[in-house]
Amino acid sequence: EFDSTCAPIIPAGTGFAATPESGPGKGGTQISATAIATSTGCSGDFYVTNFNLETAAYLDAYGTPPTCFEDPPAEPPEITAQFAAEVNSDGAVVKANINPRFWANTRYYVEYGTGKCSEGGCTATEPLPPGALLTSKVISQAIATSGVFLAGLAAETTYHYRFVAESGFELETPNGPVYGTGDPEEATFASGAEATFTTPPPRPPAKTDCPNQPFRSGAGAYLPDCRAYEMVSPVDKANGDILVLGARDGFPRGMEQAALSGDALAYATYRAFGDQASAPYGSEYLASRGAAGWSTAGINPPREGTSYLTGTQFRLPFKAFSADLAEAWLQQDTAPILEPGAPGGFTNLYRRDNASGAYEALIEAAPANLGAWVFKPEVQGASADGACTVFRANDKLAASGPAAPDLGNVNQLYVKCAGKPLRLASTLPSGSGCSKEKGASAGTANWQSDIDRNSSVSGAVSADGQDIYWTCGAPLAFATGPGDLYLRTNASEAQSPVSGGECTNPLRACTVAVSAGAAQFWQGAADGSAALYSEGAKLFLFDAQAGSSTEVAGQFKGLLGASSDLGRFYFVSEAAFDGAEAGKPNLYLQEGATRRFVGVLAGKDFSTELSPATERPSLHLARVSPDGAHAAFMSTAPLTGYDNADQQTDEADAEVFLYDASADQLVCASCNASGQRPSGRELLVNGSNSGLRAAATIPGYKTQLHAPRVLADDGSRLFFESFEALLPADTNGKADVY
Repeated sequence: EFDSTCAPIIPAGTGFAATPESGPGKGGTQISATAIATSTGCSGDFYVTNFNLETAAYLDAYGTPPTCFEDPPAEPPEITAQFAAEVNSDGAVVKANINPRFWANTRYYVEYGTGKCSEGGCTATEPLPPGALLTSKVISQAIATSGVFLAGLAAETTYHYRFVAESGFELETPNGPVYGTGDPEEATFASGAEATFTTPPPRPPAKTDCPNQPFRSGAGAYLPDCRAYEMVSPVDKANGDILVLGARDGFPRGMEQAALSGDALAYATYRAFGDQASAPYGSEYLASRGAAGWSTAGINPPREGTSYLTGTQFRLPFKAFSADLAEAWLQQDTAPILEPGAPGGFTNLYRRDNASGAYEALIEAAPANLGAWVFKPEVQGASADGACTVFRANDKLAASGPAAPDLGNVNQLYVKCAGKPLRLASTLPSGSGCSKEKGASAGTANWQSDIDRNSSVSGAVSADGQDIYWTCGAPLAFATGPGDLYLRTNASEAQSPVSGGECTNPLRACTVAVSAGAAQFWQGAADGSAALYSEGAKLFLFDAQAGSSTEVAGQFKGLLGASSDLGRFYFVSEAAFDGAEAGKPNLYLQEGATRRFVGVLAGKDFSTELSPATERPSLHLARVSPDGAHAAFMSTAPLTGYDNADQQTDEADAEVFLYDASADQLVCASCNASGQRPSGRELLVNGSNSGLRAAATIPGYKTQLHAPRVLADDGSRLFFESFEALLPADTNGKADVY
């Protein structure tokens, strides 16, 4: 019950129990009359709160709405955000988020022009005052406006703009309501902070005097540098497309890799055509450019019978290609054998000479426990010339030198070099093998490493194949390092005699300890002379010649990448150096003894599986040039000041950044030059939502041994995909490559 001032006489929660009429969530439940309005000031209606023990509480109202609510506070509307949603060479769409603060008559318009609004340069208005109605609801929360189209703009021009919102006083006239007239104390007014956008240049005309003009047709007519499209695949593809299907783990069933020269390309498709020797779930092809144009050859090995990998036969058959595509490494999981005299009846690894089509079996005798479990060998590295291959296998193999221990279904590491016998690489400094409670892997094996995509093996095998950084500590086949980290030198040679815990013959194979405890391998130098690894939250740099490690930083969160000699590397730490923020994911460049602060990344960059500094190659969203002078990476942090809040969600979208160490300059390569906000998409991991929304992307590694070369060696060019149009020529509304 209320008195004449609408103050409750009966306290809330005081009332009676009753059985209400039947209805949703009622029938037999108790209700409590929290307040009964009876005075003339409150229209004589009443409200009851229904508490249902099985569902939830809700409010029932009976009668007309009350008339005793206060007027909204005399505060201006609040413009919480304003941004460009679309910018073209002759027009733009701008939007804002405005809180009406309970007023149901808030209206808005945009002032814009080529000069600063604060200096009278915003001379145009759209729409004309009093503007467009924001909402008729009585609420106090930010509401997204409709897009305001600004027409008749000039190309390559920076425009200033600001939203204006008014609410409160309203004067009805024959021509409609007028705001802001009459008593100024009865109107509230707000304007947004001044913002800008820049219109792009108009789409240039197609160049018509290129020497390869016959190839420059259709979409290729507008390519810069007189570039043109050449069709690599043949016209006749057995009525199929160049399309690779996924499998149960979400990864595609094929490899795509271009030769460094650009004159060859390995690619895959679900449809077998041409001269293929078999038609598995994914078919691999090798295309080459010659004087007569492009030709394609199928390189699938012949297949007979069922797969030895029961339940996993849809996995990627080709594991790696050499840089010039002259050689390939593959897994043959069916009959027949591919090299005369090679053993059969199990999954073997082969090196293929792509010029002759000849195969070399890497495993020369059947595993000791064949049939006891599924045998799954995994290629983890090779020498630059392809002569040496490093792989791990979950069984005992016949190896020359120290006998591989029979550890059951535990991975051990092997190296096979041309003209030399198979050697056990996972030999401890004492000369014994990695223990049964642990497993071996080049670098460090990470989660799901048996799918050839997620072991940390970058630089784990030196260019000559003789130095191998490896971990003893990953349990069984589903390895989840870290472990004790070692360096195996002269890996293709026989084991050196060991005396007093040290090798006595420097020309023979020898293993030395790298870490003091459980470690995660991150990257090795191309010549094997150094390695980066972490123990817990500390990052270390190992010097092979000195045989010792130096702590680089604590509170370590991950590595973006490093130069091929580890002379430069980019890491993330929550420790504060050189003006960084303590407790934040700070990005640093380490160059010799010099450390440089690059910027503060976002916590969200480390809250999903996808990250610029994860140890898992397939999810690693960063690249570093071979000399370490350039680093490309994705981040949701506004590192250059660009407003990367998504137009639909207001959450930060990841963008692609490029850092130039020589100039100490960081640029957002994928940010829209016009200044308009991005419209991103949620990225997928193995076919499932990742939780990371991005406006542009660079891909993770195709396999743990190959990353698409999106960054030129000299840093002069960076390729990325964008979900929004960044140039006037992009009109298809699809994700495109820039």
